[in-house]
Amino acid sequence: MDPVLQNLIRYQEICLELSRIQDRLALFPIQIRALEQDLKSHETGVAAARAAAGDRQKERRRLEMDVQDLEARLRKYNDQLMMVKTNDEYRAMQNEIGGVKAKIGAVEEQILVLMEEADTGDRRIKDEEAALARTKKEYEAKMAEVRAAQTAVQSELEHAEAARNEARAGLNAEILEMFARIAGQRSGVALARARGERCMECKVRLRPQMFQDLKSNQAIVQCPSCHRILYFIPDSPAADATA
Repeated sequence: MDPVLQNLIRYQEICLELSRIQDRLALFPIQIRALEQDLKSHETGVAAARAAAGDRQKERRRLEMDVQDLEARLRKYNDQLMMVKTNDEYRAMQNEIGGVKAKIGAVEEQILVLMEEADTGDRRIKDEEAALARTKKEYEAKMAEVRAAQTAVQSELEHAEAARNEARAGLNAEILEMFARIAGQRSGVALARARGERCMECKVRLRPQMFQDLKSNQAIVQCPSCHRILYFIPDSPAADATA
């Protein structure tokens, strides 16, 4: 086989393998983002539960201050009640006192509701914190696996790049330009095997004389249809028997 053609075949195999390795590497950032997003969602859940608890505490303190203000007003009305002189004044004061007591009762009812919600909220915080702790352990373990796999694939990439550069060094600029042009038009596949008088990539039938000529693999021959560079490899005896 012509050394240039042989080197081209190897160059294409390495380039295709390099592309597959790059595709595998491109998946790792996606996996890492998914793990980070999962962890972040649990952290957000804990933060939201704690924030809700803080809001309830603020609201409860505000309501308790309202109760204190209302109780102070109630004491004031009770003191004034002892000083009224007419029945009308007495009834008016009683109405004021009744109104304040009703307000105190309503506010205290809101406080009880908040206390019940606080119990539920505390349980939610514990559940969210437990879920976060589990997720952190899983995150650390899975992240370690992903990073290790990423390092291994990166090493494969570096070896493939070195092999590609070595194969590239044995090809002249004209051949490399032809390869790049065809590969760019044919999804990275610039060479095609010829078999049974056909191009195995585009399946077009080759002229018998062309097929006989390219069997020697001593020249650059392009498919008349897809323009890929053709090469011939005899079938193994097992493949012949199967055919």
